[in-house]
Parts: sequence; C-alpha cells; structure tokens
Amino acid sequence: MDRRIRLLTAGVLLVGTLGLCVHYGATHEAGWPYPTGEQLATDYASHVGERALVFGEVRSVNEKGVVVRVLHSPGEFTTDLVVVGEEAEVLAEVGPDGAVQIYGTLEPDRRMDAEAVVVERDRGETLYTLVASLAGIAVAVVSTTRHWRVNARELRIEAR
Repeated sequence: MDRRIRLLTAGVLLVGTLGLCVHYGATHEAGWPYPTGEQLATDYASHVGERALVFGEVRSVNEKGVVVRVLHSPGEFTTDLVVVGEEAEVLAEVGPDGAVQIYGTLEPDRRMDAEAVVVERDRGETLYTLVASLAGIAVAVVSTTRHWRVNARELRIEAR
C-alpha cells in the first residue's frame, strides 16, 4: 500500500475519532436518564418518586439514615440526601468522606431509598491497579518488540 494512502487513512481515522469524542461530550448530559446533582439541588420536589443514580461522599451517620453529600462535578457539591433502606448499612461502614455511588428512589424530604450502593476504591486499591496496569503494558511491549519491528521508512510493522 502506498505511503500517502496510509497517512491519509490514519488522518481520516484520527479526525473521525476526535469528532466522535466531541459529539459525545456535547450530548452526554442530554442522554443521561437520571436527574443530575444540579437538578436535585434546584428542583428536588419535581423528581420525587423517580429513580436516580447519584455520586457523592458520606458526611455522617445518624438515627434517620446516612447523610450523603451529592456531587455535581469533581469538587463541587450540590445538596445533601439522607439515604435509607437495607443498602444504607453499607454506607454506614464506609465512614466520613468515603466516595460512593447510590442507585435508588427519591423520596420526600430529600431522602433516598437505596437499592444498590457501590463504594469507590480507596487510594491503596487505585495504586495497585496502576502498578498492575503498568506491569502489563511493559510485558506487552517487551513481548511485541521481540517478534516485531517498526519500519519507519515504509510506515509498517514487520516480523523480525
């Protein structure tokens, strides 16, 4: 295959990928099926009875339930919800400032009946994931370069 055709094909694929990324970024919130943190902060009453997926941090545990501060965007909190239900017990074990995802039904008085709770990783698990990923990448690169080489002049990969 001609070098110009390869460069043109690579350019078209890169522009197409960039276009898809821009489109996704522009339309993501329009396709999100749940109320956002900002919508819950400004007009909670109109969303009562709906199912919601919220991201936030555990603030405190009391006799009414677990208070979770809902996250609108990284570092920007919008409102507090009291989470109740069987899954709220999982939140009580997380402790203050624990990052969580909660899926459930919104109830009056800024309460949420949790159906599912996901506790996000702590720093130790994130570090382990990063180190394991880097080790896997290193093994893949070494294995690939033992059997293949890049021919920069012809813009292709050849067997050794």
